[in-house]
Amino acid sequence: MPVHPSFGSLTSTDIPPPATRLIQKLALFAFEALEGSRAVAQLGGWVTPEVVQQLRERRAARTERRTLYGDERRIVATPGRAHIGQPLPHIVEATVVLYAEPRTRAVALRFEYVSGRWRATDLTVL
Repeated sequence: MPVHPSFGSLTSTDIPPPATRLIQKLALFAFEALEGSRAVAQLGGWVTPEVVQQLRERRAARTERRTLYGDERRIVATPGRAHIGQPLPHIVEATVVLYAEPRTRAVALRFEYVSGRWRATDLTVL
């Protein structure tokens, strides 16, 4: 089994993928952060600083739009099943469908295994 240079002595079979429940919760928490019902900082340990910055920018844009239209609804979502792919031993890509009235949304996530832990390096709420 090949050894990836940035993992020292870890082989690809030694890296357990992130738990499905964690992926579902992170997708839900990111949606809640964009909607304004959760602080973006609460995701800090699971995402990279770049993802935190993107979430903050998108949240500000959504807040401005909601203010302009006088939209004060609170949207509550429920995560569906996570669809997970692992193109490389240290990379996991996943999608989670969030069921929220009046529409369903999807969250796409990319995780990378760095310094002994999984972190989301890309996260998009559609």
